[in-house]
Amino acid sequence: MLQVKKVARGFADRNLILHDLATQFPREQHVPYALLMRRVAQGHADFLAFYDEDTYVGLAYCITHADILYVLFLAVAESAHSRGYGGQIIDTLKARYQDARIVLNVEEPNDSASNAEQRVRRKIFYERHGFDVTDFRVIENGATYEVMVYGGTCSPGEYLTMLRILKGPVLSIFIKSKILNKE
Repeated sequence: MLQVKKVARGFADRNLILHDLATQFPREQHVPYALLMRRVAQGHADFLAFYDEDTYVGLAYCITHADILYVLFLAVAESAHSRGYGGQIIDTLKARYQDARIVLNVEEPNDSASNAEQRVRRKIFYERHGFDVTDFRVIENGATYEVMVYGGTCSPGEYLTMLRILKGPVLSIFIKSKILNKE
């Protein structure tokens, strides 16, 4: 079982967290660390670091609203890839937020994308862990994502309401969202 530590001001492994946020997500998804921490301080988000004993293995940044847990960032440390930690992080989130629907985005599969294979593998990973694709997609900062949910359904209205309330005016500058119904 993984150990979970809340990331807060002065977090000891801050540099590991910053490294993962900078290297494991596309530039258009980057959000300044100070703004992420502000949402945590306001009680709108949980920033979690995961450890196998004393070794940092990954992170999750989750926004909470009503009975929805929106996973904005989930990353496994590069040194811990392909060792089952991604699944353990998902299982830990399911247990920790057992009454919540868990919502996340995955890059839409696209054969011409530079990371086409990774996109397919990521979607299959979440499907194996019980996530279903919703009937809508979202465009955020020019990239198209499929919205996946575990533990129920999520409507486009719920998705947008959650983001509007929780992004606030500052994060809305960095994360623009538009809903597209699937054809």
